[in-house]
Amino acid sequence: MSPIPLSPPRLIHALQTLLALYTAQKSYIAISNLQIYESATEKAAKYSKTIEDELWKTRKTQGVGGVMVVLSLVTSTLLFLDPHFLPRWAMYTTSPALLLAHVFARKYIASYWAPSDGKNAGTRIPVPGMSEYNEASKATEGLLQGLQWLEWSWLAAAAAGGVLGYGDVTLRA
Repeated sequence: MSPIPLSPPRLIHALQTLLALYTAQKSYIAISNLQIYESATEKAAKYSKTIEDELWKTRKTQGVGGVMVVLSLVTSTLLFLDPHFLPRWAMYTTSPALLLAHVFARKYIASYWAPSDGKNAGTRIPVPGMSEYNEASKATEGLLQGLQWLEWSWLAAAAAGGVLGYGDVTLRA
């Protein structure tokens, strides 16, 4: 098996893959813990427009987070393994595009889950007897942090790709 040619952007993409896996774990915890209350919330939403709105905001924000994590995971893995599968223009525009997508997604999620400071979902009062919901809230903080780290990594990848390029420098054992 031949070694993977390495360049600074490709090393960043390798780190992004690991970071996306960590963030995916947080997203999974939040979504699975919130699903525990899904049927009870749907029943209550039949009688309250406010509860119905909150349910949809919860679904949309968690869904956006999950989609962004999967997009980062797949894209960073592919760009690490073989960035040249993309046309040249796409190879250099993917990182800036994902940077912008992550910024907007994180701000959208934070506007609902952490409206006061954009980071801490602790602005919501922990609900007694609903430990899974409280854990989902904490996992969402981890998701927001992970998305912010992914933003920084896409910025680094865009800068490294733009300045240094994806030239093939091969490291051999």
